[in-house]
Amino acid sequence: MKKYKIYDVSLFVMSLIVGLLFAPLEVDSTKFLMVFTIYIIFSTIFSTLRIKQGSGNVNYNYGISYSQSLVLFAGPFGLLIYEFVFGFAVYFHRKLTKTADPDEFTDTLFNIGSFVLYHTVGFLFFISLYPYAQAIPFGYFLLFIGTAIIISWQANILLIIAFYLSGNINSWSEVVTLFKGRSIFTTGKVALINAFLYYFVMEDQWEMVIVSF
Repeated sequence: MKKYKIYDVSLFVMSLIVGLLFAPLEVDSTKFLMVFTIYIIFSTIFSTLRIKQGSGNVNYNYGISYSQSLVLFAGPFGLLIYEFVFGFAVYFHRKLTKTADPDEFTDTLFNIGSFVLYHTVGFLFFISLYPYAQAIPFGYFLLFIGTAIIISWQANILLIIAFYLSGNINSWSEVVTLFKGRSIFTTGKVALINAFLYYFVMEDQWEMVIVSF
């Protein structure tokens, strides 16, 4: 098996271990199913609207991720369930529509594993600083933005490793291009959308959750 495929599988296995460490779910099962269903429906629809980003040999698809709000609501175990179902829903959709890449299966494992791992780090960062952020004006939103930046940097690092192992990164300029592909404004947008989603989910404002999507 090629190095980058071993890397993808390793990330997936690590995410299973990390997610299961936070089992079982500590939220109401009925509410989780409701949130899970809404997130899956909209995320699956939006997966067809992802933007291709990159230069030269370094290319990847990106879209707005809602995992930051979901992991705060359901914890890493809940996120693992969501990413697993969403990841393979996208995988089978691409297989059926014949738009899958040759390495679609291991790419799916990479997406599931990486999302669970770096959002778990974001989850721990957020909950550890949340009591202090409450005492600061706009601390709630600032903490979301700070967490999103940390998540974004982790995502870039894991992508760089994947591209290096697959031979798709050959220079520092390509590394710089990848990092520049996600602007602070894009990160801020993702953070604010997740901040509103998390607030509306916790307050059971379901109409506002749907409007936010």
